[in-house]
Amino acid sequence: MVQISQVAAANYHYKRYSLEYFLESVARLGFHNIELWASGPHLHLDYLTYQDIKKLNKKIKERGLKTICFTPEQYVYPVSISHPDPEYRKRSVEFFCRHIEAASLLGM
Repeated sequence: MVQISQVAAANYHYKRYSLEYFLESVARLGFHNIELWASGPHLHLDYLTYQDIKKLNKKIKERGLKTICFTPEQYVYPVSISHPDPEYRKRSVEFFCRHIEAASLLGM
C-alpha cells in the first residue's frame, strides 16, 4: 500500500490559490513532500530574487515539508536548448541555470 510519505503534493493543482495557502493546505493534509512548479502565479523566477527563494524554503521547512521535485515551466515559456539560433539557445540555457540555482536554494 502506498504511504503518504511516498507521494508529493504539487502546487500546480493550487494555481488559483496563493502559494502560502498551498503550503498550509498540504501540511494540514499530512503530506511530507512537495513538488514545486516554477511558473506563474507562484514561482515565476523572473519576478523573484534568490532571497525570495530562501524565504520560501524557510516557510516550507517550518511546515515540516520537503521539496523533492522542482519543475520549471517549459511548454508555455519560449525556451529550447536545441534551438538553432545561438542567442535563443543561450537564453534558454540561462533560464534552466536559474532554475537549477533556485532548486539548490530549496535544498535539492
